[in-house]
Amino acid sequence: MKKAVIVVALSRFFCILVLEIMIFILVNQNNKIMTYLSKERLSEIRKQLKSKYPDFKFGVRKVRSSTAQITFIRGTISLEPGNLNHYYPHNHADGQDLAILKDIIGIVTNDWRIVSEDGDYGFIPNFYVRFEVADNYEKV
Repeated sequence: MKKAVIVVALSRFFCILVLEIMIFILVNQNNKIMTYLSKERLSEIRKQLKSKYPDFKFGVRKVRSSTAQITFIRGTISLEPGNLNHYYPHNHADGQDLAILKDIIGIVTNDWRIVSEDGDYGFIPNFYVRFEVADNYEKV
């Protein structure tokens, strides 16, 4: 009698375990390629920005494991403090300043590509980018 109870308990345990594994696989099957920003790519962004725009001072850092945050600290273009929407740079600058801003955005998003699409979320890039202008931004 005791052996039968143990066998039933173990079989229930393994059934639940198998079900949990199957649910985990089903839930995560669309996320085979995860969003990730490597240290090497972040270092490359820093070097490119520094070499092409020596008059600018940027803060380039990794937020969590998937976001490159670029902060404008000092530069030759006029920018207002706060977040900068890289999809609409024309809302933040015009003329020659807009051309420089687009080039900076292009350097950061050079290796940016869509790795997955989700019906609920939309497109999922290989890494995210966030631009902001420091509160104490200085135009030189």
